[in-house]
Amino acid sequence: GVQKILDVEPRAVKVKDKLTGLYPFMIAALGDQLTSDEEKYDRATWEAKAKFKAKDWQNFGDERKGHEIDNILLDTDLMSMSTIFVLLRAAPDLVRGGVTEEFVDEEKLYLRRRNAELTRELRALKIKYNIRGDNSFTDDVISTGGSTIEEERSFGTEDEENINENIERPPKYQTGRNRDKS
Repeated sequence: GVQKILDVEPRAVKVKDKLTGLYPFMIAALGDQLTSDEEKYDRATWEAKAKFKAKDWQNFGDERKGHEIDNILLDTDLMSMSTIFVLLRAAPDLVRGGVTEEFVDEEKLYLRRRNAELTRELRALKIKYNIRGDNSFTDDVISTGGSTIEEERSFGTEDEENINENIERPPKYQTGRNRDKS
């Protein structure tokens, strides 16, 4: 079906629909999305009945009829997937357009700026808490994503409890032992 069209006119795969602005693979992906399940089932039932003589269909039990209808539904889904696959193989560059180079460049600039901000904050904290004067601390912290491995290993439950005890909270959020009794 679709492959024959592409063999005759390969550029057709890159032509957007004028009404929707969608490429053919997108339209194929929508497929029967606008059709209700009931309509799909009715169509599959009709197709299944058409495969057999009327008398044979009437003699089938419900299980056999259901099996034939399910096969039609499965074949329809497989044909739809096959069509989408053929269209995407013919023009894979159409799906790459989702992330533009401009966006990637903007993201890189943002990340560079954010990295510079965090490096400045880290240096300020280093000065504030009088941590080693050389840059090895900064390098260690940056290379491990925020704290040195030794700090992460030594930070245990006891430290977490001490930090939690010293956090100033509004009265309604304080635990019973921290709340001032008035």
